[in-house]
Amino acid sequence: MLVSEFKRLQSTSDAHRRGRKLEELLERLFQNAHFRVQRNAGAARPRQTDLVAGYGDAWYVIEAKWEQAPVDVNTFDSVRARVERAGPATIGVIISIAGFTESVIQQVVEFRGRQPILLIGEKELLQLLRSPESLANLLKAKQAELVAHGRVHLGLDTTRKTKRRPINDLPAASVSLLGDTLEPLPYVTADDSFGELVFVHELPDVDWVIASGNGVTLDLPVRRLDEGGLIDLVHTLNSMGWTTSEPSWSIRQATTAWHGTGAREFVNALTGRKKRYGGLEDIHHTEQVAYFDTCLEDS
Repeated sequence: MLVSEFKRLQSTSDAHRRGRKLEELLERLFQNAHFRVQRNAGAARPRQTDLVAGYGDAWYVIEAKWEQAPVDVNTFDSVRARVERAGPATIGVIISIAGFTESVIQQVVEFRGRQPILLIGEKELLQLLRSPESLANLLKAKQAELVAHGRVHLGLDTTRKTKRRPINDLPAASVSLLGDTLEPLPYVTADDSFGELVFVHELPDVDWVIASGNGVTLDLPVRRLDEGGLIDLVHTLNSMGWTTSEPSWSIRQATTAWHGTGAREFVNALTGRKKRYGGLEDIHHTEQVAYFDTCLEDS
């Protein structure tokens, strides 16, 4: 529906109306992607801002342009000033149907350490209108490429291609799941919904110590990851010696959950989504994963 509205706007000759409708369309796009959205927000006062959208801890100042010529440095300087006024944790986003001049791309790279500005062209916007759920990951990937590598990406694929690591590098499960007739199962499928439940063999208590005092915990936040990112995370934990042969995991959809054990089996289940979805009718655009493992650090 968002795509069809965008295509109708392409035939509109009234530039002012087209620009206003584009802002409304973008507002709905960010809302459909579960962003917190405000139009004409005061984050960059006294300058006016088309949209301000929040996702997690990040806030984005968004400028949309639908003009005959590509966006030039004047627009970039305007957005950069608004981002600077909005605060150090704010990121700028310029969406331009006509594209960007080479000087704008150079400026984006030059100022990436002070005020990151992300660029989205027409082809990317069309893809986002078709799949709003990919918006958050796209913005994060663009920011990572810009800040870490000094590169501006305007194609549909903003991630660097990496060779998939061999799954045999991961330990297989030391226990087996059996069905009613004792046949081996890759996982157990159950009618369920989104949640954080995962079955474990033993729940460690870090406060159970022989000596006086308390145990120590360290919580490390993990950014939202796609399938490839989750697989890379499991491989990274394994390379650090933090993966055993007895992890437990669950993968959840809107009406179904898959429970299993083993790091290798977890990756197989993730990549075998098509098989898991066979027969499902109500499919949400996201999956929820819980993964539990215990490692003993040598002292």
